Amino acid sequence: MLRYPYLGSISNLVNTKIFRNKKFFLSFDQTILKIFKKICLFSLFFSTIFRPVYALSVYTIENVKGSAPYLTLDDGVSKITSTEELLAIKLPNGTVITPQNDVSSISNPIELPDKKNTYASVQTIVPLPISGNNQFPVINMTDLLAAPYNYFADDDGDGFDTNDLITATATGEIKIKWEARNPAVADINAK
Repeated sequence: MLRYPYLGSISNLVNTKIFRNKKFFLSFDQTILKIFKKICLFSLFFSTIFRPVYALSVYTIENVKGSAPYLTLDDGVSKITSTEELLAIKLPNGTVITPQNDVSSISNPIELPDKKNTYASVQTIVPLPISGNNQFPVINMTDLLAAPYNYFADDDGDGFDTNDLITATATGEIKIKWEARNPAVADINAK
């Protein structure tokens, strides 16, 4: 049998290269697979950390209907819709004086309609001590919302929980200062 030495060498070379190639492809596939797994895990990990995840989205076809909550001094008869109205005073005869229409001055003070009227006859956003305000002449806004003042109102009722307790909150405080025309009068802001 004749043997061609170059064929044997070529055959061994081809077999060795194929074997090596198979080994190469096997190790290449495993390396790629490991890298791919790491990339996927890395992407998944960082996509949940840096992006918000939403489980549910809701859209409405029409605008939501309802009314905004408001403050009121008279059980909802009149709505306080601006800071001007919040700072208004109501005299015993029903006259309302707001910062916009106030023309009073030191020489033209606001006079009560009847000599029997007192500061307690003037309605302001800050309740008097006889109304339960132990902090007079200051009141916290949150205290005005609930009883005994009940200055909070919401016509469609979504400002209250199922037990009719107010869910709304307010921040800040309001302070009132009464001034007398006669400087000899004692401090009328004292409790």
